[in-house]
Amino acid sequence: MAVKTTADAPAYTPEQLQSVRETLKSPRRLKTEVLAGLVVALAADP
Repeated sequence: MAVKTTADAPAYTPEQLQSVRETLKSPRRLKTEVLAGLVVALAADP
């Protein structure tokens, strides 16, 4: 599995960073969003 450096990563505009469609296209961003959602869900559970 190859590791990408920041130089290889494409530059995203602010609109792309907030786009659901762009997030679904990127496995790395999708994983980040899913993990963030789990953290919020677990934190909200008393």
